[in-house]
Amino acid sequence: AFLGKIKTPAENSAGVFCGNAGSGAVPLDFQCRFMQDVWRTQWFTSLRYGHYCSKKATMLPAGNCGQCYLKTMSQTRPLKPFHSLEEQAEKILARNCIGDKDFIIEKLRHVNYYRLTGYLYPFRKRRASDGFVEDDFEEGTSFEQVWALYRFDRRMRFLIIDAIERIEIGLRTSIAYRWAESCASKGISNPQGKSNYCRNLKTLKNLLKKVQDQYNASKDRCALHYKGDAWKISNVEDLPVWVFVEFTTFANLKILCENCLKPKITQIIASDFGFSDRENSALC
Repeated sequence: AFLGKIKTPAENSAGVFCGNAGSGAVPLDFQCRFMQDVWRTQWFTSLRYGHYCSKKATMLPAGNCGQCYLKTMSQTRPLKPFHSLEEQAEKILARNCIGDKDFIIEKLRHVNYYRLTGYLYPFRKRRASDGFVEDDFEEGTSFEQVWALYRFDRRMRFLIIDAIERIEIGLRTSIAYRWAESCASKGISNPQGKSNYCRNLKTLKNLLKKVQDQYNASKDRCALHYKGDAWKISNVEDLPVWVFVEFTTFANLKILCENCLKPKITQIIASDFGFSDRENSALC
């Protein structure tokens, strides 16, 4: 919202944004300070070599707007040079970070300096006057603190991934079992290829195409087994459903449950995860 309101003179010497001068224009010196903060912050890398065009009301890559004066960072600022591990460690220490140089170098051998800057960022000083993020770190900042933050984030990601995997595999198992169970009495093992066992056939067709691409590209032994001489199954619609689901992504499973499986089956699947009848109705 802030970027969309910025107005600067057409001959803006900073050359960052375009627009016409007028009432409500944001002072140029403030814009410069703001953009310096943006360029110094890795969270805004997508803005580094682009600009906001008020005529097109969108962010544009460098050189894509012929309607405004533009002098981009890519034209005025060369790429940063290579730095050895020793130089990277010295750079961190020179910015008021306390730590053992050898320890820092050892960690930089395994974790990219640029990746670590994301964990260093919260410790950087901010100017009291305008909140500008400086290169130096706050007094008392130690590399051990930064490394502890990185390790915490790493462990937390592992825990989240572990939980997501359990849910994904459990959902995949339940879908395969309950869907196959619903048509077992008819001797059908591939309900994904039978329209009377599905709903929203257009959505199902799009999903099957995505799964087909995954199946075609797979070098997994399971895929090779069914594509090989033993079965010669080239179409995922013909796979047993318990094999079919193994080539779906978590997003595919969500689409299956929400749009393709019949409500009766999704209610049973929800029950497998301990949802009550009222919650089942809301989900399905």
